[in-house]
Amino acid sequence: TALLAMALVLLGLSHKQQRKITKNAFEATYFKVNDQIFYYDKPIFNADASSFEMLGYGYAKDSNHIYYDGRKIKEAHYDSFNVMGYGLAQDKNQIWVFDRAINLNIKTPIESLGNLYFKADGQIYYQRILVQNADPKSFEILPQDHLAQDKNHRYYRGQIIAQ
Repeated sequence: TALLAMALVLLGLSHKQQRKITKNAFEATYFKVNDQIFYYDKPIFNADASSFEMLGYGYAKDSNHIYYDGRKIKEAHYDSFNVMGYGLAQDKNQIWVFDRAINLNIKTPIESLGNLYFKADGQIYYQRILVQNADPKSFEILPQDHLAQDKNHRYYRGQIIAQ
């Protein structure tokens, strides 16, 4: 928050404006002050504020770039980029886990299942890992973080665990 306070002072905002923005910074991940976009308390330099929009799950875009958690994803294909769920996105060239491309050679649309699990080409993946022996028809996400199960196994972060 010290960095945010310093940035707001440098922008010449009144104390009242600074308090409002500081409060809002913790209610939303991205926000705009004048013509400057911030991710929490960090400015995103050169972002086009007039076209900037949140896509969800930490992803955003302006008229030229895709962003994840305030960082530009330089290799993302702008026109075909789609957010699929928490930490998962896909463009015509690759699948993205957070801001990293994973090379699985999957060209069909993925289906986000939650907790970073997804289905593609009839198989189940956790982030960039193929979930071995998973049954796609009975596979389901459990309420606990990163846990899932199918008719045969229970999984934690894509690995089979004892039931």
